[in-house]
Amino acid sequence: MTMEKFAELLTSLIEQPVLDHTGLEGDYRFVLKFSRVGPDLPPPSDEYPVIPTALQEQLGLTLQRVQGALKLLVIDHIERPTPN
Repeated sequence: MTMEKFAELLTSLIEQPVLDHTGLEGDYRFVLKFSRVGPDLPPPSDEYPVIPTALQEQLGLTLQRVQGALKLLVIDHIERPTPN
């Protein structure tokens, strides 16, 4: 997958916007072993660390928190179309 698609996947996994600033182009194939954190999930381990640690240790990538503007589409009202 491309780094842009990988950023989209990470966005859904960590439920926060992730933008690709790697500058890497093309498709990549890799395996990322990680643990999701939650009350009903097993704790992270050395083999399955949390996502930021897994990214750093296994792929050499880091997540950096930055502030910036995001483009959002907000739908505040919707109606069914009327017949002509």
